[in-house]
Amino acid sequence: MRPHQDVPSTSGSTLSNRFPVGILGVGSHVPDNVVTNEELARGLDTSDEWIVKRTGIRERRFLPEGTGTTDMCVAAAEEALRESGTDAADLDCVIVATFTFDQLLPSTALTVSERIGARRAVALDLNQAACSGGLYGMWTALHLFQGGQFQRVLVIGAEALSRITDPTDRTTRVFFGDAAGAAVLGPVEESSGVLSWSLGGTLSHGVEVPAGERASRSAPRSWAPAAST
Repeated sequence: MRPHQDVPSTSGSTLSNRFPVGILGVGSHVPDNVVTNEELARGLDTSDEWIVKRTGIRERRFLPEGTGTTDMCVAAAEEALRESGTDAADLDCVIVATFTFDQLLPSTALTVSERIGARRAVALDLNQAACSGGLYGMWTALHLFQGGQFQRVLVIGAEALSRITDPTDRTTRVFFGDAAGAAVLGPVEESSGVLSWSLGGTLSHGVEVPAGERASRSAPRSWAPAAST
């Protein structure tokens, strides 16, 4: 995807990289709990017609009580490992991109690594990229390979947005659901795999999850939308 012309970005080609990298296997997980527009409309000032017209969304998945982001990460990771034929013990690094982690500490990536048996893997958490977290995770993995010592990196992008959106706010509740995706990256033949990249972004408080000092100066809500329509 080409970044918007007004957004600062950085780009690069991987054709000159010492070690070409590609996706060897992928996995995903969505909760069984399907939440339809009709269900949301029972408690919100909205309707199936309003939601579909503005978003195209008819249903989303919400995590059941007693489960969290880490559980989705593990399920997606195990599928990606199977598809790529990779043993978790052979992973050199596990990267998890999420801002809806189950806890601040211990690390989500470290917790996932332990649960899948990747005990020698470096564990990295990325939590600043939101929707593009998976892409930033893959970009990070791509560059980790260039040292020549990594052979397998697991990248996971996951969010449990049902846990932080305001259930009474129709401008955010109808948009988001819960899911996880994973990919195992590794060396591939020259001129294949990831060939180039372009990433960029600008700071915006239009959508945010207040915490720390900023939370003390913000309204007491879990999700702050830019505007209502």
